[in-house]
Amino acid sequence: MPNWCVGDLKIRGEFKNIANLLTSNIDGCTVELDEYGTLEVKNVRGKNINGARRVFVDNADTVDGIETQGGYIVVLPISAAWVLSPPEMMSLSKKFNVDFRFYGFEYGQEFNQELEIIKGDLTLDKCTNFDDYLWESPCPLAGG
Repeated sequence: MPNWCVGDLKIRGEFKNIANLLTSNIDGCTVELDEYGTLEVKNVRGKNINGARRVFVDNADTVDGIETQGGYIVVLPISAAWVLSPPEMMSLSKKFNVDFRFYGFEYGQEFNQELEIIKGDLTLDKCTNFDDYLWESPCPLAGG
């Protein structure tokens, strides 16, 4: 059984690209705009993100996307087995024309992972280890 790296996966892009990514890779997921223009992602709790290596959406029945100048940003709480794997996420980013940013916590092996992928290119891939994980990590009991 793996240790879990847990955190928020941010997805940035145009509505149609985010909707295509999520509905194509999360079984039963729906993405729509409500009457106020709010992006709503439904039916994602506990589901696997296909195309990402052992990544599951955590406790979120409905997730709202936030409109920005460049489109939308959706924040999914996820658990990734061991780490969020860059090669798979780069492939999804390129295929669906979306950007990803992740900050995760892995209590079992005592590290934090920071990852950013823009237009399929890996721009940040950093694992931070600590001398005293329980004291120094901002969320030391998350993951593991």
